[in-house]
Amino acid sequence: TVFAADEKDPPDSDVYTISAQPYPLDPCWYVGFPSMFQREGRTSEGRLEVHFAGSRDGITWHRYDRKPYAPLGLAGSESANMTFMGPGLVVRGDEIWQYGTGFHSRHGDMEARKRKTDGVIYRYVQRVDGFVSLDFEAAGGRCVTAPVKVDGPRLLLNVDTTVLGQLRVGLQDAERKPISGFSADDCKLIRTNSTRAEVSWAGGGDLATLKGREVRLTFAGSRAKLYSFRFE
Repeated sequence: TVFAADEKDPPDSDVYTISAQPYPLDPCWYVGFPSMFQREGRTSEGRLEVHFAGSRDGITWHRYDRKPYAPLGLAGSESANMTFMGPGLVVRGDEIWQYGTGFHSRHGDMEARKRKTDGVIYRYVQRVDGFVSLDFEAAGGRCVTAPVKVDGPRLLLNVDTTVLGQLRVGLQDAERKPISGFSADDCKLIRTNSTRAEVSWAGGGDLATLKGREVRLTFAGSRAKLYSFRFE
């Protein structure tokens, strides 16, 4: 067993489907979209909603904030009681498209499906890498990554600072010592909503000089969401 409901879930919870697959933009990641089942009454009766899970190896899965990824619709709507996510992710420019189903009837309610045809197909659209974000609150915050290798001369961020937010990036060596010319204070202020915001430093730091080195990235900001970063 590699994925199951646990002690953080309400009683009578279970996992119905997971739709796990390699992530096409970074195959070292697996993504999963489990329909979490809440039983209400008999074993087969209840409602379901899609959540998100990620894994490096397909064995150890992380559920992050455990919020609905494909939530139920309003009462009486075509997705009022069940959502499922199908396999496959379609990358279209800066967007990911996914296809899933919704049902207005509850799981196990056969009589409801006899009274009215049930089941609709939805297309879900979001930004690439938009499954999880590192969120900087209004009061501001900082974080430091694990060591990563500099394998390209440009550092690109998938980030949304909104209008009032901001973000800066600094580089440290593997021992957490700041690298000259690449401090967060020298970083040119990032204020944008972009899947490829390029980071630059006032001192003219050239990432090509760090090629092959392992560095830690320091992020400092407020009112910002950081979805991913990459060297390119």
